[in-house]
Amino acid sequence: MNAKASNRVCFTDPYISIATNHLCISAIKELKKPINNQHYLVVDVSLTQLIEFVMGDTARANMSPYFKAGYGIIVACLFCLVLFLLNIVFSDIYALLTHVDTSSDPLEPFSIIIYITLALAVFDLGKTILEEEILMHKDIFRHSSTRRTITRFISTVLIAISIEALLTMFKAALGQSEYLMPAIAMMLAVVGLLIALAIYVYLGAKAETLLMRARLKQKSSK
Repeated sequence: MNAKASNRVCFTDPYISIATNHLCISAIKELKKPINNQHYLVVDVSLTQLIEFVMGDTARANMSPYFKAGYGIIVACLFCLVLFLLNIVFSDIYALLTHVDTSSDPLEPFSIIIYITLALAVFDLGKTILEEEILMHKDIFRHSSTRRTITRFISTVLIAISIEALLTMFKAALGQSEYLMPAIAMMLAVVGLLIALAIYVYLGAKAETLLMRARLKQKSSK
């Protein structure tokens, strides 16, 4: 209706194409004919491919399926490692429950917790790679995309180090005083990483806000 009323080229709002399942936009123009029949020229454009062409990112986009396949292999290896660690955990738990020995080392169960911690860290890392590099669309031209990936990765490292520091502190509390200083050092490392991550996120968000304001000023000046 807009194309007929305005007699100009009209553009639709972005929509999901039924044919390609990608975000598209359509341009519509009424064709003037000497007969009474109405004819319209409709051109569908993929917004993703259009942006890639304008930004000069076509070559990287063509290689994207191969990159995702590589990330998929890495994620599969990480999940296999998680299964291997969980197998050790279940074996140790079964041995601990079926072979009760009062003279056994009270710190022996902590080795199970260490394997569980490693499995948790590796699983979280694989999940982060799967979501960020395979399942989600990642815009490399936006700093927020890179900042999100780094934040999730550092968060995984923080969780793993925090649990390991807590376990080391427990060992020191149970009589092995040589673990006290390593536990304190790991706690300080966690605090340092947390402060550095907070500064990075704050400065990154602030820099992106200033960059967007500068772009808006350039557009308004034109």
